[in-house]
Amino acid sequence: VCRAMGGEWRNYPSNFDNTGIAFITLFEVASLEGWQAIMYRAMDARGVNLQPEQNANMTACIYFLAFVFVGSFFMLSIFVTVIIDTFTSIKNREESGGALMSAEQREWADRKRMVQQLNLERAMVAPSPQAFLSRVRIPLFRLAISETVELVVLSMILLNTLVLGMEFYGANETWQAFYFISGAIFTWFFVLEALVKLGGLGFKQYFTDRWNVFDFIVMALSLLTFILDVIAQNNADFDSPFDATILRVARMVRLLRVLRLTKRFKNLRLLSETLVLALPALFNIGSLLFLLFFLYAVMGVDLFGTVPAPLPDAPENGGGLSEYANFSTFYWALLTLIRCITGEAYNSIMWDLVSLGGGYKLAVLYFATFFLFGAFIVLNLFIAVVIEAFSTVVSRDDFKVSEQHLELYRRVWSHYDPYAEQRINIQRDLRALLTELEPPLGLGDTAQTRDVLRFVDELNLKQHKGEVTFHDLLYALVSHAYGAGVDLGDELEPKTTSALSGARMRIQRPSNTMESNSVDPEDQRAAKSYLAAYMLQYAARRYLDEHPEDLYSNSPDAGLMEDNKAGDPSFDNLRTEHTATDQMPQQHFASAHSPRHPSPPIDVYDVLSRREFGVPTESKSRADA
Repeated sequence: VCRAMGGEWRNYPSNFDNTGIAFITLFEVASLEGWQAIMYRAMDARGVNLQPEQNANMTACIYFLAFVFVGSFFMLSIFVTVIIDTFTSIKNREESGGALMSAEQREWADRKRMVQQLNLERAMVAPSPQAFLSRVRIPLFRLAISETVELVVLSMILLNTLVLGMEFYGANETWQAFYFISGAIFTWFFVLEALVKLGGLGFKQYFTDRWNVFDFIVMALSLLTFILDVIAQNNADFDSPFDATILRVARMVRLLRVLRLTKRFKNLRLLSETLVLALPALFNIGSLLFLLFFLYAVMGVDLFGTVPAPLPDAPENGGGLSEYANFSTFYWALLTLIRCITGEAYNSIMWDLVSLGGGYKLAVLYFATFFLFGAFIVLNLFIAVVIEAFSTVVSRDDFKVSEQHLELYRRVWSHYDPYAEQRINIQRDLRALLTELEPPLGLGDTAQTRDVLRFVDELNLKQHKGEVTFHDLLYALVSHAYGAGVDLGDELEPKTTSALSGARMRIQRPSNTMESNSVDPEDQRAAKSYLAAYMLQYAARRYLDEHPEDLYSNSPDAGLMEDNKAGDPSFDNLRTEHTATDQMPQQHFASAHSPRHPSPPIDVYDVLSRREFGVPTESKSRADA
């Protein structure tokens, strides 16, 4: 009947007539683009030269469903897994010695990078009582740093976001009045918040906080749009100096306030950190994807640039070529490929070109390779980067030294360095800081002086003029927590040490350290010696103030020491009452090692324990001790 009416039998282009066409058909099914139409054609087929009948071969659907589950859901998932695993392995090997490093060593290397990136923020300082308007500014300062006020502000941000989401086109006058009044309330609330912070913190402290700068910009744009709206409502002839589109964008900036929630909520902060951590790698992969688009767009213009769009006699599964999807110019070719990589009707464009015959049959190879490289590999690299970044951020909480420990260190340091000068005094602050920090970075408030001295001894910390820097101390504490000392590679296998050497070259100690070739070597004594000598002098002064007769009594060198008593001012200094100073007298160090005063080695920890802290001793007299 078909032939009698002048027609002819045509196979559906996606078929299984030979192995090559079958491969192409199954590739379409695996990509999940148009696979239902192919399945329905197979279900209607009755045999060769027989009229199709709807659902004549129901068992054909089992074949396609099984292939979708195995070929698409399972095999392509393995494909993605292999890409992610390969990417992670290469990244670890390139950045931190990867394959030759254990999990703990990689963790330690990651901590070192975080130490280098950790910045010290200046603590908020209340206005001086003698400052201008101090009676007003001090209460404003308390409000500005209040946790309760911060929670109220976050609640208003959430409520403002909810109200903005309630707007709709065609709202009546009641709804419009509600939007206007609520917008005015929120705008003036955030203006008041900015004024409170500016008054309490002052301009300098307010604008040194990046979140405050962000809030001020959003508040200023909101206030500007509100004022223009008020003027426009009261003056029908008012001509805004800004384009309407710019004003709409300025209004939408208010939605950015919701980003402040990332400071308060941990999960939101993890997601934002994941994005920030992944951005450099995403940029690199985006560059690779653009290069792929560029190459295939140029090839598409050369191969298919003369094909009319739309195609006059498109095949049954074609019709993809149109005035918005073609290869007539580089611009349209690029847009067409962006559409194809998302899987949107790429096969219909491919079959349009194949139906032309001749060299256009190469369109199968063109689209198959582009979809394979673009959708299956490069786009999955984006997923690999995000997953790797997210796992890195999440796993940091399980590290021996987590981000919470580093944040606690920064907060405790700010107590002793409120002006963010990046250094503290060893005599005055180091012991208090280490006891305020909980393990693994510190010792806790139950630590004794003996424990502090042993701990500082193990840190192998350097000092300059009685001070230690923020990053130097943190670097030493993190290394001590991981049992790394100064260099993790000292106790590793030779191959691992070699792999780590490259990582160390990329993970340098912070540049703001006090160590420099221009520093006097006399000022580069280890902090442990500085602190131990200070504590020993402190204990000795207290003891001698209480028992001055024990300084010379029962001593085999009493005569020699009596001779030197008058000539050495350090002996008189020992009798003075102890006061905390930034610099220790140099003669104390000189007399301790002078050949004129031979004495057996002194255990500093033993002396401090027995004399200062009442630890039992075998000594029979004060003079022996």
